Amino acid sequence: MPSLFGRKVKVIHHIDHLHPIMKLTIKTILDSYLPDIVKGYGFKYADPRWGEPIFIPYGYLDGEYKDTLQAFKKVMEEINDRKDDGLNKFKEWYPDVKFFDIYRFVQYSVPGTEEGYTPGIAVDPLMNYNYFKDGMEEVKNEIMGDVVVATPSLSSFTEFKFYDPIINRRNEIIDAYIWLNRTFHENYDKDKMYDETLGRYYMNFIFNFLEEFGKGRRLSEITEGEVLLIPMFVWGKNKTFDNISNNIVDTWKNSKLFKDSMFHEIDALPVILNKQYLNSIIEKYSNKFNKVILISDKKLPQINKCTECPSSLGNLKILKEGNFSKIFLAK
Repeated sequence: MPSLFGRKVKVIHHIDHLHPIMKLTIKTILDSYLPDIVKGYGFKYADPRWGEPIFIPYGYLDGEYKDTLQAFKKVMEEINDRKDDGLNKFKEWYPDVKFFDIYRFVQYSVPGTEEGYTPGIAVDPLMNYNYFKDGMEEVKNEIMGDVVVATPSLSSFTEFKFYDPIINRRNEIIDAYIWLNRTFHENYDKDKMYDETLGRYYMNFIFNFLEEFGKGRRLSEITEGEVLLIPMFVWGKNKTFDNISNNIVDTWKNSKLFKDSMFHEIDALPVILNKQYLNSIIEKYSNKFNKVILISDKKLPQINKCTECPSSLGNLKILKEGNFSKIFLAK
């Protein structure tokens, strides 16, 4: 029984050698961290530059557990025991961001130990991230006065008021991912292991954080102001859903991604922040603002060639175009 990280622990070389409930816990949290949804609020999980600074060998998770929530509590205890040192390394890599106690879980092995290698799980913390840096730079002199943002995608790094079409669909989103994960594990996991109780618990934990984070700036409805700022994610062809319905699961079921069993490419955010949604915002509210400003996370062609852009922008007068932005006169 060698010493790992200063403590004598049993070396467990495979997840199958853990208690079945801990194995179920790990397989569940690996698929329950909602990367697309946190992106919709201007967050992402930090990518390590090398290795995994917050690593838990399987040996530390050895033991018996009555249910997945108890096993998950043990996982979080181990994270808390070592997160400070790990976060210091992440802060070296990303000195200008804030980190939060929400984590992505990944399987990982440390090579070169006494046993040859040490397998376990690693966690990467949530951080704020500006997906629209270039667009914001182009329009920085235009976003003054009373600004309303049409989505929460800038909420982690600005103080603007924002409308949130995601949070009201919280239960639907969680139900959709429970269905997707359960479907995947039932069909493609030899162990058929995914725990709905823990999956729902962790996704609710993430949503609780997102709901509280922008609480004071979240608008229940868009009223009026000087600038309506519209952040637009440009989805790749493999992320675009042609037949978007009012229901996330129905949209997924009708997609090529689902029919091709590309489960890990299926996201809820492109269903929610789709072109139809942006069109509806522009049609309903643009006349309540002096300017409408579109910013994108990717370069855009000119407005008359921009198939990615909401078609309702064609009803407004274009004032200025940049590589990542378009400014319109709304009144």
